[in-house]
Amino acid sequence: MSRSFISFFMFSTLFFSFLFSETVDQLDWSGYSWIIRNNRGKAGPGPNYFSYQSIAENGDGSLSMDIYPSRNRWYCGEIYTDDLFTYGKFNLSLELSSPLDSQAVFGFFLYNNEEPPHFNEIDYEMSRWAVPDGPESHFTVQPYTKEGNSRSFSLGNVEGRWRIVLDWRPDRIEGAIGPAGEGPVKEFTYGGSDIPTDTESRVHINFWLFRGDPPKEDGILSVRISDFTYEPYQ
Repeated sequence: MSRSFISFFMFSTLFFSFLFSETVDQLDWSGYSWIIRNNRGKAGPGPNYFSYQSIAENGDGSLSMDIYPSRNRWYCGEIYTDDLFTYGKFNLSLELSSPLDSQAVFGFFLYNNEEPPHFNEIDYEMSRWAVPDGPESHFTVQPYTKEGNSRSFSLGNVEGRWRIVLDWRPDRIEGAIGPAGEGPVKEFTYGGSDIPTDTESRVHINFWLFRGDPPKEDGILSVRISDFTYEPYQ
């Protein structure tokens, strides 16, 4: 093997390692430390580009999470906790000031990347999965392909402020969503064999594009996240 080939191979390896690596930015918000995804290359879900510039803290303590275009690319946002959590109730307040683009996906979920194949994943996702008249709300316990592990429904007009709850217990998982300050309008209870065991998971919040395809509407897509709370299981 020639020296020039070895040099080229080493350069290529370093280049692609740089291109697809993820840098770390951190944010203190809602009483917890959060890591902001910042990818130089496309990565899942989607795949998409994820940028720290998609995340902004507002004067009232809420977060804005945007999907925005720059130099012929679309950039998305994701944050996840530095802290690890186990059984308990996870609450999030979400606000949308405009209709949900059919390509957009908002996710609030628990995930442990050291627990394959299903990573202890419990999801709430708001998306129409590129079907403009499809239901936009989905509670899922992975794997989603197993019968009974997910429920999809429509909230009707999604503009406004919503309270999302994921309640992870040893014997069941309960999900709920309703207008903030009011009771839930949709609920999901799961008691099957895929309840994650008492291992620790991180909380993730993201806003991304289905299959990485551009939005149907022009301009920046944005959601506002008012707060996050966690109540340990008693």
